[in-house]
Amino acid sequence: MDTRSLKKKLTMEDYRKINKTHRLSSYQIKVPHWSGTKNIRAPFEAWGQTPQQRLPWYIAYNVTKHDRQKTFKHANFDHLLDACCGLFALLSSQFYNNDFGPGLDFYSVERRADGMESGIGEYFRVKFPDDWPVDMLYDFDYQKWQVLKSEPEPFLKYDYTK
Repeated sequence: MDTRSLKKKLTMEDYRKINKTHRLSSYQIKVPHWSGTKNIRAPFEAWGQTPQQRLPWYIAYNVTKHDRQKTFKHANFDHLLDACCGLFALLSSQFYNNDFGPGLDFYSVERRADGMESGIGEYFRVKFPDDWPVDMLYDFDYQKWQVLKSEPEPFLKYDYTK
């Protein structure tokens, strides 16, 4: 494959499409050792309020990237933290809390008063969406799985353009 075709310029609109299936707008990320009042971030929350809402941290990144001299004031710690939490939410939506590191694989039940779970890398904490529409909830049916697992294309192709 030609590497030029791999370098398609992705825009925030491309990522907005996966909010439909991954519920990015419902993720909350906690910075546990933060002593300030903004230790719980919701970097994609704006998408849940208004479908065409833009993300302040992404706008700041873009304007600063294109004109540092005039817009450097937008490159602040708040936007940096939201961008990091946005990446963390995106990775968590795809890989849950598995970092695929070389360490031992184990499962544990963790209960903390904050209602969140340790995420990838175990520094940030994440509250996964709990507002899934009923028609999107996964229900494991062993009998259906016996049929599905032998199909050549067992995965649903989702049309993100709808």
